[in-house]
Amino acid sequence: MSMSEIIANINELAAIKKSRELTKEENIFREALKRVYISNFRAGLEQQILNTKVVNKKGEDITPEKIKEVRNEHK
Repeated sequence: MSMSEIIANINELAAIKKSRELTKEENIFREALKRVYISNFRAGLEQQILNTKVVNKKGEDITPEKIKEVRNEHK
């Protein structure tokens, strides 16, 4: 399921919740969608951080060592 589909389903359930209580199955599905969304978001953010290079005004790489270590672990 793509992120856009996940978001659409979450929004649909949010709209339903405004008009009535969600059923037990809908609540379980909503919680599962939220977990998948958060997991995907974190993975994307981690990838973005790992692909970021910090450079000072002199053009020197000042990327924190922790990011460099994690980047090397993923290679």
